[in-house]
Amino acid sequence: MYIIAAFVILSITISLVLFYISSKENYILLKYWGVSWVFYSLALICVLLSIYTHNYYFIDIKKILDMLSIQSLLLGIYRFCRKEIPGYWIRFSIYVVVWVGIVLYLRLESFSVSLPIVIYEFVIIVVLCYTMMKYWPYRENRKIFFCLVFFGWGILKIFLALYEQGEIGAVNRYMGEMLYINLMNICLFMMYLQYMKHEMIETRDRLEIIVENARDAIFYYTYKPVMGFLFMTPSIETITGYTAKAIYQNPKIILNMVTSEYYDMINSVFFSGVNDIEDTNEVFMIEKKDGARKWLEMNISVIKNDQSINAIEGIIRDITKMKEMSDDLTASKRSRDLMLSYISHELKTPITSIMGYATAIRDGTIAGDGERQRAMDIICRKSIFLERMILDLFQLSKLETNQYSFSYEHMECVELANYIKEGVQPELTASGIQYKIITDEEQLTDVYIIVDSARLNQVITNFITNSIKYTKDKNRIVVKFGLDDKKKNMVMSVADRGIGIAENDIPFIFNKFYKSENAKVAGIQGRGLGLAISKEIIEAHSGEIEVQSEYNKGSKFIVTIPLYK
Repeated sequence: MYIIAAFVILSITISLVLFYISSKENYILLKYWGVSWVFYSLALICVLLSIYTHNYYFIDIKKILDMLSIQSLLLGIYRFCRKEIPGYWIRFSIYVVVWVGIVLYLRLESFSVSLPIVIYEFVIIVVLCYTMMKYWPYRENRKIFFCLVFFGWGILKIFLALYEQGEIGAVNRYMGEMLYINLMNICLFMMYLQYMKHEMIETRDRLEIIVENARDAIFYYTYKPVMGFLFMTPSIETITGYTAKAIYQNPKIILNMVTSEYYDMINSVFFSGVNDIEDTNEVFMIEKKDGARKWLEMNISVIKNDQSINAIEGIIRDITKMKEMSDDLTASKRSRDLMLSYISHELKTPITSIMGYATAIRDGTIAGDGERQRAMDIICRKSIFLERMILDLFQLSKLETNQYSFSYEHMECVELANYIKEGVQPELTASGIQYKIITDEEQLTDVYIIVDSARLNQVITNFITNSIKYTKDKNRIVVKFGLDDKKKNMVMSVADRGIGIAENDIPFIFNKFYKSENAKVAGIQGRGLGLAISKEIIEAHSGEIEVQSEYNKGSKFIVTIPLYK
């Protein structure tokens, strides 16, 4: 009796330990194992009570508790094998408990309690062994051994349920069960160790997969006792061009990669001691092994031991595309703000003139017919200027956002040259400036091109309009149509001997609203949109546009369009 009491205390202690471990580590198997031990402890208490009171009702209650102990172990095996627990097991156990309650209340014979419990326990043991054999992810021989142990335990429980109606004081028959329980606990403990080993292996494999396939480079760098990288993921080779092994052998490779403006920052993080190191985020540029430049971001976390810094860990990622997008966004915002500033400036002058003259006419300040007519002419010119600017802005906006529709057609190059010639000749004649149009008909005959002829006429007309503005008297304008030296492109050019373009202005003349200093000094008016529109039109034809100019000697604008093959 004292042995059973001692085992009761031991089993309760074990169950509490299992509950504690499962609550800390969230191991479901231990939790169900603990519940099984609780039921077993209560069953042993019922044995003690039956011996002490000589009351058979405690033996019947013990059978119920043994059944629940076995069922708790089955539910734990389900969770151990990562299977969902069927709800019918709970319902069946409730039915059996209710039946036993009815039997005890009606004082029926004990066999009425034992039979349903024995059948139910046998089903539980069979299902438990089947579940382990089918779903337990371990070697076959281990599964067979553990299944035999559990099956033997279940048969022992069934035997006790059928034959424990003998002498109540016969304690010896429970000793064998307690010894078997210890064997089964050893098996459960071995299962738990195998489970933990399997989990560790799976976790290690998952981490290796993550590390091997990570785009970002993860590193661990120590300062004590020796400075150097203890760990670096293989992705560092994709980012920098250098392998992790090379960086292990020579950590200062990172200094050779980084550009000069970030050298001191990287040197202070890795090689200048640990006094000023803090958790930080740094962005810097490197030159890869192949010479390509990349923007990198490095997140660093400091690892301390007894208030002293021993190491750092961090992540390095390639942010080149993100940096380029950020720079483009900043440039786009700056360009938008500049364009709005230009638009407001360009609109201010004509609107002020229109409002001034219109107000003067309304108030009668300008009374004479001649003065009124002159004022109306100014208002008309300024209105036309505004209308053209608005149309140019609308056209440029559509071109930049690929919303502008072109009417492409397949035509002979000489036909295109003659079409543009007919379009620009009246303006050249009206200007009074000497001009010459040269068309190499021999080269352009039987050679074809796919273009929007009206848009190309617009480009050449814009060049000629600018040449007329900037060309001095008695100089001339030359327009040429031909092919390039390789006979792969049609070339159209407009040359003049005007005031030319300063060398420092040439890179910017195709920007929106840009006006060269020469034009400002000469007082030549313009909207600053014609060349920007021309550039967009030529690029839509997969062509190129360039300018050759020399100050006070003239300019030459050249357009190159690929021929149709």
